[in-house]
Amino acid sequence: MKIYNHKNISRKVMAVFIISIAIILEIVFSFIYYLSQSKLGYMECLYYSSQIIGGLFVISGVVIAVWQYYLSSKSSRITLEITQVQKAIDLAAYYKDNILSLFPAIRYVFEESGIYEILKSIKISDIQHFDNDELHDFLSEDQIKMLKDIQNSHIFSEAVQKATIIYNLNLNIYGPFYANEKDAEETKKQITTFNDYNIALAFMMDYIQTILNNMEFFAMHFSHNTANESVVYQSLHQSYLEIVYVLYYSISSKNIDNAGKFYTNVIWLYKKWADYKKQKQDEQKEISRKAVTGGTIIDTN
Repeated sequence: MKIYNHKNISRKVMAVFIISIAIILEIVFSFIYYLSQSKLGYMECLYYSSQIIGGLFVISGVVIAVWQYYLSSKSSRITLEITQVQKAIDLAAYYKDNILSLFPAIRYVFEESGIYEILKSIKISDIQHFDNDELHDFLSEDQIKMLKDIQNSHIFSEAVQKATIIYNLNLNIYGPFYANEKDAEETKKQITTFNDYNIALAFMMDYIQTILNNMEFFAMHFSHNTANESVVYQSLHQSYLEIVYVLYYSISSKNIDNAGKFYTNVIWLYKKWADYKKQKQDEQKEISRKAVTGGTIIDTN
């Protein structure tokens, strides 16, 4: 049984129709040309008319091809834009489940342990490079040492343990965290120190590392134009900027060598959204200023 493709049949019919029209036009045009030019023979008139008609068809073909290319390019752009919008929507769901939902535990631990109080001395508007040199420009040697000491302290491990219970964190830490009261004081101190180190390591490596990797995956789609970041900017930029700011030390302390910089996509998106937010704020201030200067002040005295 033969299966006919209606599109192919339509194209063949159209091709035959166009060729037939071209032949008819050549014959008619050559006949008219022959009647108006008595010095030329009919075959010469047919030759010249075929050249003219052929040239017109070539020009028409080029125009049609260019138009088809334009329509095809426009259709491709529209398809790409739709794909980028849909990808951004999908990434918004990923952001909620794999980044935003993980952040409250980090904020809690940093506030409880005193890390956030130190980080607050960094002005968000000054952040640019996210590297170790910039970190030392923002924080003194004493502050950086204090951050390291806090992460190895019992206060930090206690904050992590509380966060584990409050936020149901799935960390690779196992109890008991403290020695039994019957143990000797020195043994108790050793076990506590050992567990403090493991708890801090689990939180920093398993939890914070996970959220940073998730953020890198999230930002990578926008920096490589597989998703349209403007679609989710209004909904996500506030929380994204806050998360990156709180994790500034975790990012910058790893970027000692700029040749092999970590989290470049996270940094790129942070800068883009921070600049855009500042631009919007400046525009709003300008609108407010014009509204005030353009108004009338009434003296009620």
